[in-house]
Amino acid sequence: MLCDPWSDAIVATVRRVSEGAATNGNPPRVELEVHEVLRGDAKLDRKRAVFAPFPHDVDTGTIITNPRYKAWAQIKMTAPQVGSKWILCGGLDEVGGVWYARATGIFEFSPERRLWAIKIIEETEAKRRAEVERREAEVKAQAEVRARWLL
Repeated sequence: MLCDPWSDAIVATVRRVSEGAATNGNPPRVELEVHEVLRGDAKLDRKRAVFAPFPHDVDTGTIITNPRYKAWAQIKMTAPQVGSKWILCGGLDEVGGVWYARATGIFEFSPERRLWAIKIIEETEAKRRAEVERREAEVKAQAEVRARWLL
């Protein structure tokens, strides 16, 4: 799966990468040049972004003192190279105005990978629409049964 149906999907080039070692607790912050929005609002500013680490299950309780979280946060990440081009899935943190590329939705760009991403987006959207239509039909059928029952 490319990414969840609610995520943005973009094609972008990394123009700048934060200095210092990237870790799960300090993921690479980047400046992006967005070339194409495959899914999502084309007007959103995705220039400031973070290449988020893989999800974890270690942030329960008070994470500051959680030894599992501390160990996870220190694991090194590989920052993207300046000039590298990607297909990214993610979303905007509206509070901070930073766009997060989800670790499970980061793919090196190629023309073939772009076509693959578009195909998956179209298939996912078709499935979503079919499910919405199915649910609407079910609600309508239930309403008709209730209406007949109340007569």
